[in-house]
Amino acid sequence: VAAKSDEPKPPMYSAKCKSPCSFSVKSHDKQEVVALLQEHAKAHHSGLVLSDTEAEAMVKATEPKK
Repeated sequence: VAAKSDEPKPPMYSAKCKSPCSFSVKSHDKQEVVALLQEHAKAHHSGLVLSDTEAEAMVKATEPKK
């Protein structure tokens, strides 16, 4: 049985709103990051609607350190 530290960890997804806004979000769930970006844009940027494609383009994946 492999130790828990040997199990592959999922990547961390993150996104930041454009300057000067300081909103950022991180999650292991890419769709959660996309949904939160879309929600933030609509609520805080005059009803801005980000498409799934636009929001996904803002998301960066960070592989876990080994």
